[in-house]
This record gives sequence, C-alpha cells and structure tokens, in this order.
Amino acid sequence: MYKKTNSQPQAAEKKKAEGRKRKLNMNIWVSEEERDWIDQRVALSGLLKRDFCVQSLMHQKVVCYGNIRVTEEMKIQLKNIEDHLENLKSAADLDVDKLEQLRMILELFHGLQKPDRQL
Repeated sequence: MYKKTNSQPQAAEKKKAEGRKRKLNMNIWVSEEERDWIDQRVALSGLLKRDFCVQSLMHQKVVCYGNIRVTEEMKIQLKNIEDHLENLKSAADLDVDKLEQLRMILELFHGLQKPDRQL
C-alpha cells in the first residue's frame, strides 16, 4: 500500500526557520569580479560565507562620504538617542542599543570624507 507523504514541504521549511537564530535574508548585487574577490577572501578566511559577511559588515571600518542623506539620518538617530536620554529615570534604564547606535554614529562621523569630485 501507499504511504501518504506530506504534500506541504513549504510548511516544514517555515517551521524549521522559526527556531533559527538567523531568520532574515539580505541580498546585494555585485559584479562578477567583486564576487570572485569575495569568494577568494571567504576561502582564505576558513569561515562560511554568511559568517564572513556578517563579521565583515559588523567589524570593518566604514568610510562614508558626507551628503544630505547621511547628515539627515544622523540627525534623526541623534534625536532619538537624545529623547531616550531625556526620558531616563535612572542609569539602570539606559538602553544599551542606544549606546551602540551612538558609537556607530560617532564612528561614521569620524570617518566622513569629502568626496573626490573632478570637474
């Protein structure tokens, strides 16, 4: 006789993802040359590609170029941090994530460069 198989493999995949530490997916577009360079660096690191990418994105120095979008986003984030600090009742209420945001903003601000413009 036949054994009925589960006809809903998507449900099983969805269930597996619920208990995972990393549930989200991020995609980027790169050229073939960039992909080859990334693959070489991943191979040399001995890490899985996802671990290499996460570590690279989280721990590398970032140099950004000042423009209106960067400064506006910094203003918004600094305003959020300021509001949080003003509403604190005690140091125990301090949100560590806000301190991390402030550290990132200061790091980016320190790394701001003027774009090289050739006329």
